[in-house]
Amino acid sequence: MNCKKIKELLLTDYADGCIKANDSADLNEHLLACAQCNAYKEKLFSNVINPLRVQARVQVPSYLQAKVRSAVYVESSKRHSVFSVFSFLRGWRGVASMCGLFMIALILMYTPNKKVENISDEHINYLTETIYGESLQANTSESLNFGTAVETYLL
Repeated sequence: MNCKKIKELLLTDYADGCIKANDSADLNEHLLACAQCNAYKEKLFSNVINPLRVQARVQVPSYLQAKVRSAVYVESSKRHSVFSVFSFLRGWRGVASMCGLFMIALILMYTPNKKVENISDEHINYLTETIYGESLQANTSESLNFGTAVETYLL
C-alpha cells in the first residue's frame, strides 16, 4: 500500500474501528516500515481522535430527533418519487439497455436510406387502387382532387 491509501484508511476505517482484517494487516506492516505514516498516525490520534473519544455524548432532545427524522423521510421520499421513473436504469441491466438503445440509434442514423427507383406504372396503379379504391388510369384527375389551391395550380 502507498502512503496516500494508508492515510485514507487511518482517517476512515481505522479511526472508526471497522477496518477489514486484510487491510489492518497491510496497514500495520506499512506503519512499521514507514516512519512518516507512523508519525501521521500518532499526530492524528493525539490531536483529533483521542480528544473526541473522551468527550461526553450530548443527548439530543426527542422532539428534535423526531423533527429531523421526518424531514429526512420527506426529502428521501421526494427524491425517490422523482427518480423512480428512471429506476429501470439502475444496475447492469440499465447500462445494457442504454447501450443497446444507443447502438440501435447509431445504426439507424448511419444506415443509408434506400431510394426506390424505376417504379413501374403497375406498382403505381396497385398502390392507387389500394389507397383510394379506384384505378388512376380509369379515372380523371377529378377523382383524386382534394380541393387544395396547390392541387388546382399544379393540375
